[in-house]
Amino acid sequence: MIIKEILETEKSFLSDMLVLQDVYVVPSAQSNIFSPQDHKLLFGNLDKIIQVSTDLYALMESAAKDQMMGQVFLDMLQPIEKNYCDYCKHNEACLTRLSEFCSTNGPQHIKDFLNQSRQQLQGRTGAWDLGSLIVKPVQRVLKYPLLLKTLLKETPQEHSDYTNINRALDAMEDVAETINKVKKRKDIVDKYVEGKSSLNVMHGISKKWNRGAQRLKRNIGLADEEPEDLLYEEYAQRFDVFFNALQSLNKDMLQWIKCLKTQFECEDIFSGSLLQTFIIEKPPLSYQDTVSLLHQYKSACTRLITGPWKTAESQMKDKIVPGLETCVSMFKVPQLLMKKRESKLLDYERVKEMRLKNEQIDKALLDSADQFESINEQLTEDLPKFLGLVSEYVHCYLLQAVEIQTNLYNNVWQGLALLLESLHINPNSTTDEITTQYLRQMQTGSPAELHCRSAQLLQRWHQQTWIDQDFQPWNGNARQSNADTLRTSRSNSQSLIDASGGKMAPRPITGGDVEIKLRSAVLHDQILQPIRLYEMPKVDPSYAVQPFTVVAMYDFQAELADEMSFKEHQEVQVIFIGGREGCEPDAWWYGRSNNQQGWFPASYTQ
Repeated sequence: MIIKEILETEKSFLSDMLVLQDVYVVPSAQSNIFSPQDHKLLFGNLDKIIQVSTDLYALMESAAKDQMMGQVFLDMLQPIEKNYCDYCKHNEACLTRLSEFCSTNGPQHIKDFLNQSRQQLQGRTGAWDLGSLIVKPVQRVLKYPLLLKTLLKETPQEHSDYTNINRALDAMEDVAETINKVKKRKDIVDKYVEGKSSLNVMHGISKKWNRGAQRLKRNIGLADEEPEDLLYEEYAQRFDVFFNALQSLNKDMLQWIKCLKTQFECEDIFSGSLLQTFIIEKPPLSYQDTVSLLHQYKSACTRLITGPWKTAESQMKDKIVPGLETCVSMFKVPQLLMKKRESKLLDYERVKEMRLKNEQIDKALLDSADQFESINEQLTEDLPKFLGLVSEYVHCYLLQAVEIQTNLYNNVWQGLALLLESLHINPNSTTDEITTQYLRQMQTGSPAELHCRSAQLLQRWHQQTWIDQDFQPWNGNARQSNADTLRTSRSNSQSLIDASGGKMAPRPITGGDVEIKLRSAVLHDQILQPIRLYEMPKVDPSYAVQPFTVVAMYDFQAELADEMSFKEHQEVQVIFIGGREGCEPDAWWYGRSNNQQGWFPASYTQ
């Protein structure tokens, strides 16, 4: 009799699940009645429940003839436990959401769908609405232990299936207990995530006081050490590492956009400055090809800012960055639970101590300790799943970011392809190879360097940019060549130092009818550095001295190609004292230090 009941009730349950699928699940998915999130919440893994019930019923029919029902449940134990646990843990949230849909303020199109679907249930099932159908899997899995218990009572102990029935009963009772525990765990987690815990001010104050006391006892060694949960600690550590890496990735994406813009802007400025250098005055016909290439280069650099970079910036800011920020925000709920776990851990430890001392434990404290176990188990189960899903999520965005970068570099290449071809640059060359080739071609004495020096473009640019056309070279008296005498005559150049005794600004000099003016110019020291135009200045020999060493009192930064930079306390070997065109006789000296040479203000040294 009981075997017949087990078969009939399983068949009826399977029929109800198929009705649920035909009347609600499939039509709502086809017409997009519910959002994807709500559809998943309402119907969960119903397809897996139907499959398990189908397989179980088929085995029951075969076993019923030989009355070997216990073995059937043992064979189906794992699929039943896994799929019914997954379904049941969301059932409370599912029913809550369904009641919201059916309320007065619920969406009208959903209420219309539910009403129309309810009419199709008549004659097909004993259920009266969607709510009574979606709760049936929970009722069914909790009924299996009752059916097996009855079957065990009606089965003689000498029956060959008696032992299997007994084992199946124990196993299904464990499944029922696990499902209840999972549901309880889920309810506790939802309470903290959704902020539904009741507020009791006095209880909250007392709880904080007791937790503070427990934390103090642990710190000074009066309480047992924190119990080790190696599995949770491993997941928590991976969680923190992943979270920090994700935040860094988001910042790196924004920094990449910023650096890219800076690179293209610098490239545009460089190309413009290079072009200006060649068109300071009308270039000779022999330079027309070079000037044409520079115009192409300048146009290409300008297009990079307005074209490929703008596209890449828009795609990064519209797609990648918001997606990664959303991903970062997904960590808030686990972080909240992990923080709650840490606070509940103190209550859990306190309860353990009180039990060892046989002290009375109030219900609130005992519930809090139980909540620690629920939260800990939930985190241990969900953290690896969460990290796996987030990894897939981030991987998708990284693929999109790589595609954006690839498209950008391809567009840059296409924009420069014709120019590189004109310059006979191998498109497969690496950055290091191109840089090495450039430095080799621009070293002192190379054809390119000699060509630039003979063109004298930079000298004419320097003359036109810094000095008035009516300027005449300074015709001061020749300096004495005695170095000691010159070092003691620094008072003549102290006007070059400002009132605070700090740095000076020696170049704009006003004296008599002579005035040197700083005109608008863009200086690119790093660009011009390989081209050494001033091997040795043309200076009246009377300014030459027996080389001697001075020490810098301040930092000096060169602004012209014939000047030399140095740092405070750096030693400089002096070659000429004075003689620089356009300057007072003893204001600027010429020397060398650290493989460089050039003019420097005498007042900066001692």
